[in-house]
Amino acid sequence: MIEIANLSKRYDALMVLEQVSLDIHAGEIVALVGSSGSGKSTLLRVIAGLTDIDAGSVTINQKLVLNEQTSLPPEERNVGLIFQDHALFPHLDVYHNISFSGVSSQQEIETIARQLQIDGLLKRFPHELSGGQQQRVAIARSIAAKPSVLLFDEPFASLDESLKHALLSELQQLIKARNMTAIFVTHNHREAFALADRVAFLHQGSLAQVDTPEKIFTQPSTEACAEFFSRGHWLTETELQHLDGGSYSNGRYFLRPDALSLSVDVVDGTRTTPVTVKSKTYLAPGYQYEVATDNIEIKNLRVNSHTELKIGQVAHLIIFSERLLPFIG
Repeated sequence: MIEIANLSKRYDALMVLEQVSLDIHAGEIVALVGSSGSGKSTLLRVIAGLTDIDAGSVTINQKLVLNEQTSLPPEERNVGLIFQDHALFPHLDVYHNISFSGVSSQQEIETIARQLQIDGLLKRFPHELSGGQQQRVAIARSIAAKPSVLLFDEPFASLDESLKHALLSELQQLIKARNMTAIFVTHNHREAFALADRVAFLHQGSLAQVDTPEKIFTQPSTEACAEFFSRGHWLTETELQHLDGGSYSNGRYFLRPDALSLSVDVVDGTRTTPVTVKSKTYLAPGYQYEVATDNIEIKNLRVNSHTELKIGQVAHLIIFSERLLPFIG
């Protein structure tokens, strides 16, 4: 469906994209994630025809739309663009915003509006809508145009969490029901996991890993990938051995908060080390603690636990070795 091959883009001395290759299948939703400046929005703009390249190519539906010699304009690529700012036509009501492309029938437009819960707003104008309603209209307009691919550039960044969650669910159902192909740019990995079939992680302009949400979270291929998807701590095998007396291969290990637990009592048959609670935050349905060990080589650790402890209290730290992310070598 979409073939991106050896794509490179430079702004003066800054390499924004470097040798990026990615194949996206028909009917697939792929999320592009990465920190600010990683190149994800630039990649989306390149696919859309809004930014040129220095090397590489883009093919959509077996049609070459971009290489070093050729660049089809956006209107000839049959892509739908949805941005954070909605870009609705202020002089048109909701119905005529959605139907602007003239591709979908009245019945199709009304069906899309109903699925996005804006069927009661079709006679209103953009200034009469909330931010969430305006974004629903922008999505409906793009879907009604029946593009080959939908391109989303952080469309929900300004929305509150509850509204964002509802829109993600509605959007996924709409796209899947129509077997559409979509690329969704976000810096929020929770959005990516909720929506995408696969997640592509960009780091400093290079594509570091492309996998299912579950695999990219549980088996990150690079240290940068591990850090992006969760807060945590890096410990060496020596530091881990000091903590629980276990045997670990040489390397660095990433410990997410769920790889650690706290217990008031010593658990028989379990290796533990005493720690002191330094801070405490309630994160429903449990707590997040920062604890300190007596080992001066190891800094404070962040731990998730359902056990309620007091600041200054001594507890026993348990490490779940099967949840560690090893980077050996």
